[in-house]
Amino acid sequence: MKRLLTATLILLMAFPLFAQRPKVGLVLCGGGAKGAGHIGVLKVLEEYDIPIDYVVGTSMGAIIGGLYAIGYTPAEMDSLMMC
Repeated sequence: MKRLLTATLILLMAFPLFAQRPKVGLVLCGGGAKGAGHIGVLKVLEEYDIPIDYVVGTSMGAIIGGLYAIGYTPAEMDSLMMC
């Protein structure tokens, strides 16, 4: 009986660990022309409701990632690129 209670307590304490979703990181590469491609990827990720927890990038990827991180939507970034 004591073993059953111990096992139950361990499972109940570990349950929040199993309930968490995995973290999603987005890595964007450099290159000015690839900036439009990065925006397209962000559009698709939002379309499928995939949350992004971490954003990192190099060169143009850092600019696009930074804009996304401060709250710009992919549509807003797309209109900035067209100017």
